[in-house]
Amino acid sequence: MAPLATRSFTRWYLALAAVSLAGVVSYNFLPIEQRHRAAAFVALQLLLLAPAAGALWLRPGGRIPLAVILGAAALVRLACLPSDLIFENDVFRYLWDGRVWAAHLNPYQHAPSSPELAGLVDEWLFPQIAYRQVPTPYPPLAEALFAGARGLFGEDVLGLQAIMAAFDLGTVVLLVLLGRALAVPRAAAAYALHPLVLKEFSQAAHVDAAAVFFLVLAALLMVRKRNTWAVSCLAAATLVKMFPIVLLPVLGRRVGWKRVLLYGALVFAPFAVLLAMGVWPFTGLETFARYWIFNPSVYDLVVRAIGLIVPIERAHALARPVCALVIAGGIARLTWKVSPGDDRSVLRAMLAAILLLLLCSPAANPWYVAWLLPFGLLLGDRAALAWTGTASLAYLFYWAGADLPASRVVEYAPVFALLALGAWRRRRRDHAGQSPSPEV
Repeated sequence: MAPLATRSFTRWYLALAAVSLAGVVSYNFLPIEQRHRAAAFVALQLLLLAPAAGALWLRPGGRIPLAVILGAAALVRLACLPSDLIFENDVFRYLWDGRVWAAHLNPYQHAPSSPELAGLVDEWLFPQIAYRQVPTPYPPLAEALFAGARGLFGEDVLGLQAIMAAFDLGTVVLLVLLGRALAVPRAAAAYALHPLVLKEFSQAAHVDAAAVFFLVLAALLMVRKRNTWAVSCLAAATLVKMFPIVLLPVLGRRVGWKRVLLYGALVFAPFAVLLAMGVWPFTGLETFARYWIFNPSVYDLVVRAIGLIVPIERAHALARPVCALVIAGGIARLTWKVSPGDDRSVLRAMLAAILLLLLCSPAANPWYVAWLLPFGLLLGDRAALAWTGTASLAYLFYWAGADLPASRVVEYAPVFALLALGAWRRRRRDHAGQSPSPEV
């Protein structure tokens, strides 16, 4: 018979899961009018932080059985699938790319609006694609997922939602295993109920769910000293979304530079095939990197500072290389200071690299912020977790129909305050000659 404390905690966790379930079912009942819909959605996301926080920080005795965590995670993700998309259209580009591959054409070579694809235009899918003049920005493994989803489910949003929910459920399983290895048993329980991933991965079907799955799998394999497989999974994550490339220097200190060459070969190989076909696969990615701006923080401050002395268009052009240099310098410092034999040190440096990338990026979409959540939970990083809680405020853009600097202040103030507090505590500890203790 299970101990009384365990049974009590299981009932308590199931009550939290019931709140999350009611919340995601409420996605179906948001107002139709955009202004009211945005306000109601943001309020709902903030309220749904309570179950995830309760699973992580309230600490009654006992443990949560694995079956309970996975059952709750699966149920709330299934409840997300029938919902109408909330301020999202990326999934339609995924479906379109699958259609293009099925027609034996190449979405890297032809933008949706190009004459070569005129025969694929219809009245349902094509009008819902954003930036139809830009070729696909997604790496080859993401494109393989889109083509595979079409083969399995046809042109069905629900099919893509199911695939991304399955990847996200897989991440829950990996967090259970990593949590055991790092003595953080509540990480998976909190992730299972976190509203950011429920909305962005299961409900909105962002392909980032697959990238995060492979990234967390790489971390688990690294902790288990399966370094070759860890590097291979990091390569897979990069071939879904390019952001894990910033983790390579830190992971390279751990796994050795010969395996870094393996990573490079695995990532370059599918691009080499496209290049051999006479296709330049980076046009879409370059376009988004050069022009896309949404919900920035440090980047916006740099633009405003440079804009005091040059025209604003020139300030934007200059801010990108400035922020790129900050990212490069920060990652170099993280790589230099990391302790390669310490699992927590490596994971903390990887989390810091992602956080630095997002803070300095011109675009910090909420589903990008979800990249922080697994490592933030495993390491108890308060700044990263705070941002996963406030990221949904970015959707107030749809309440005003324009950028809202005030909402960005509310979104980012806790993040920078906690970063400053953490830096102050580390400095005081260093001055006192104490060894750092892990945050949980």
